[in-house]
Parts: sequence; structure tokens; C-alpha cells
Amino acid sequence: MVGRGGKSGQAGLRGRGGRPGAAGPTLTALADVPVGRSGEVVAVEAPDQAGYRRLFALGLVPGATVTLIQRFPTYVFNVGRTTIAVDREMAAGIRVATGAGSLAPLNASRSRRGGPSALGWPRG
Repeated sequence: MVGRGGKSGQAGLRGRGGRPGAAGPTLTALADVPVGRSGEVVAVEAPDQAGYRRLFALGLVPGATVTLIQRFPTYVFNVGRTTIAVDREMAAGIRVATGAGSLAPLNASRSRRGGPSALGWPRG
């Protein structure tokens, strides 16, 4: 498993900030994120090296924002402008940080006027 900063494992990462009732991010598998919601990738654990390399090449790296599009018949999610489909095992190995701030509805951050921000592209 590769986590934030290239370190292996999940040392130092705590759900809800390590305190009961804290409002910090919660770690969860992408397979458990509700459809239409987003989270920040914290770690990726693929069943084999080839699968990990494929996800990495498609932009699924720690720090990337993912949005789950569908769960059945396969898990489909967006990373930037890339749409990726994976099986349940692969989706369960993708750890994302979710919380009040990072679990935004699919269209909440998009402009209604059109242009690059309406497509989810970064501004600037």
C-alpha cells in the first residue's frame, strides 16, 4: 500500500482526527463511498503490481480527488477528467478521506454558467 508522501502503510492516519466527536476526515474504502460523492485519495492497495501501475498511470494517486459515479455492475469513478472502472476488490483497496468538507455532492463545486469550471476543470 502506498500512502500520502510515498510512505507505506497508514501510520499516522486516524479517522475523525483521533478524538471522539472531532470533525476531521474519516478514512473509508472507495467501495463504501455513496454514489455521487467525492473523497481525497489517501492510499491505494491493488491486488497486484500491474493493477497498481495501471491506476497510478490513470492519475489515481494520493491527494487526487475521486468521485464515485456507479457501483453496479462495476465501480466507476472519476479522477480529474479520467473515468475509471474497477471491480469490487480494487475499489475496496482504494482508501479515501471523507468528511463534511470533502464529501460534497457531485455538482456542488461546478459553475452553472458553463465554461471550464462547469466541466470540473481547475480554474486558472
